[in-house]
Amino acid sequence: MKSIHAKIILWLLGTFAVSLAVFAVGMYRGRQDDLGPISFLNRTFALIEDEALRAYRDEGPAGLAAYLKRLDAYYGAEHSLTDASGHDLVTGADRSAFLMDFRDSKGPPRRVGGRLVFSRSMGGGAYRLLIVLNRGTGPPNMMAYLGAVGLVITALGYILAVHLVAPLRSLRKVVDQFGRGDLAARANSTRGDEIGELSRAFDQMADQIGTLRSAELRLLQDVSHELRSPLARLGFNLELARMSDDPDTAFARIKRDFERLTSLVEELLELTTAERDPASRPAEMVPLGELALAIVEECIPEVEAKGCWIALNLEPNVDLKGDREQIRRAVENVLRNAIRHAPEGTPIELTLSTREGLAALTIRDHGGGVPEESLQAIFQPFFRVDDDRGRSSGGVGLGLSIVERSVTLHQGRVRADNAHPGLKVTIELPITRTPDQRLLTQPRPD
Repeated sequence: MKSIHAKIILWLLGTFAVSLAVFAVGMYRGRQDDLGPISFLNRTFALIEDEALRAYRDEGPAGLAAYLKRLDAYYGAEHSLTDASGHDLVTGADRSAFLMDFRDSKGPPRRVGGRLVFSRSMGGGAYRLLIVLNRGTGPPNMMAYLGAVGLVITALGYILAVHLVAPLRSLRKVVDQFGRGDLAARANSTRGDEIGELSRAFDQMADQIGTLRSAELRLLQDVSHELRSPLARLGFNLELARMSDDPDTAFARIKRDFERLTSLVEELLELTTAERDPASRPAEMVPLGELALAIVEECIPEVEAKGCWIALNLEPNVDLKGDREQIRRAVENVLRNAIRHAPEGTPIELTLSTREGLAALTIRDHGGGVPEESLQAIFQPFFRVDDDRGRSSGGVGLGLSIVERSVTLHQGRVRADNAHPGLKVTIELPITRTPDQRLLTQPRPD
């Protein structure tokens, strides 16, 4: 059986059937057990019978009448003692009508004239004790009662099944729509139980997939656009080199376009690497200050060629756990971007500090900055500002996008602000150990 709806109802009905079986077994065992409720009831009837016979034999009808009157007051029922033919031994009334349905000496109670009657044979069959309940209806019929209980359980089971299965069926339809390509399909559940949590988890997954798909399509379009121009120029310059009297100039252009394509492919590979989950690679302790110093040393030739210098202000012993290569790539891209746009004779400031469990690494140049409306957009793939941070700078617009994705995968964030003059980029990452030593600084060289 595959339907949860049917399983829930059958499970409840099965529980009801097992409960009835346990109850029946308990009743049967109670009849056999000398200390059980059935045995106790039989002993109570035996006591009443013995006392009634004793009162009749020792005190006559008057003594029996007094005893039966006390029983009527105690139990709220009519008690009478008759002979074997059904004549009342106190009043002489004929009560044989109450005895017609009792064929055994100690059978279950019967309904006689709309009243519930108990009959017990005593004195070797010479006497009969009758107990007639004062209520006209008596207890309900057991089978009808059990049938009503079964119907109520079935109805409640149906309501429970609908309550559980209906949202699951709705979620299945949404998943089917999403699987057929309708990426806007959402469950939008407001339930507070596990089904609601499952629906909201699906919605979050669908949002993430939609975002990734949009980014993938946008990246594909950007890559196609970026490849089209240098490829077209390569074809033109190859034809020009074949026909020109000065092939060296054409080959120089071919070399520039080839280098541009190589740079684009390398940055695309870095961008793809940045998309990977860092959990898929073993994490390690990364001393952020030492890593920054190593990157600075690698960039010294570029800095000196620009006639600039790097001013360091680093807190030591700032450690974090993550992918060393990803973090190195993020810091290096920001630093090289700052070097690229730093005017001659100006410093590039690199500061590392900590606050509230975060390491903040800030890199600032003293160039022209970025328009305020473009501060967020510079982290998008292939975005370039239409000034000195454009195509003439040599980049293809992927460096800061790589930075943003690498930092995000380490549960950090990156932001850009205009420093007036220049651009200041701040990378914030969660740290493992806070600094405990004095600052390391590097002033402007003489």
